[in-house]
Amino acid sequence: MNQEVLTPEEAQGGSSGGCLKGCLIVGVSGIVLLLAGIFAAYLWLSGYVDDKAKVYEDKGFQRQGTWSQFLQLQNDITGKHLYVGQIVRLQGNVDNDIAFIAQIVEVYGEVKGDIHFTGQQLMIKSTAKIHGNVEVQFAQQIMHDGTIEGEVRGDYQMLMDPHGNYVIPGQKTAGEGEADDSSTPSDNATAEEKK
Repeated sequence: MNQEVLTPEEAQGGSSGGCLKGCLIVGVSGIVLLLAGIFAAYLWLSGYVDDKAKVYEDKGFQRQGTWSQFLQLQNDITGKHLYVGQIVRLQGNVDNDIAFIAQIVEVYGEVKGDIHFTGQQLMIKSTAKIHGNVEVQFAQQIMHDGTIEGEVRGDYQMLMDPHGNYVIPGQKTAGEGEADDSSTPSDNATAEEKK
């Protein structure tokens, strides 16, 4: 009996250098595709933010600066301004309406007008006092520990009132043990919830 003995490279169908080259090509291709996807998402998000900012600018808001990771607004603000960032913390007071496009906005100060918010989470802290309405778009959660003299309106999934109660859009809010008939259903509430 004559058996043929194969080397490990021959048994795998070639040299290990071929596999290494193939794996390297696949790995580099994957990284290039990932980076292209991130860049495309950045372009899409930039266009989305610019489109939303244009809507606010058409309403008379002046955009302040460029997009920022973290904005801390400690000074008082005069005029109608728009701020864009990932996290925005408003500690100063505002003498007019103010708008935000951000993932998270924290409000600690007094706003003598309306707050316009497009983002994920809006937090009205216990020291905050809003004399106008809170208009929201695409918000997941509004945490309301402060004072809002107007209404919370727009498209949001959940509101937590100062008493720790979660209010789902379309349901009446309860304050101090009494029903508050001024609540406005969210735009995403069903037709039956709006009745």
